[in-house]
Amino acid sequence: MHSSFYYFSEIPGYIGHLFLGGLTVPSAKLAHVSSRDKVLDGKIVECVCVPGVGWKVLRVRTDKTEPNYHKSGVAEQLVMCVRQRQNKTNPQQQASSSREPTASHHK
Repeated sequence: MHSSFYYFSEIPGYIGHLFLGGLTVPSAKLAHVSSRDKVLDGKIVECVCVPGVGWKVLRVRTDKTEPNYHKSGVAEQLVMCVRQRQNKTNPQQQASSSREPTASHHK
């Protein structure tokens, strides 16, 4: 049975933080996280940024032992920012999805 109340200092849900290699603070958050996503904790995942929604996990990267270094992720985020600004100034241009190479997922 699920209750609809929370105890003092209890977090009412899950937060999916994305970390890049070399950083101790999250670089981004997943758009939607549920209890079934707990299995992603500590895993290296490939993500995509869905315009207007946020970051979404595509798959777990079992072929990697380390996430991409933060410089790769920061460069990718800058490219996404430029694309989003271009799309705002030119509404006819269709937004293309941009993939974050890999990030480590923590909650």
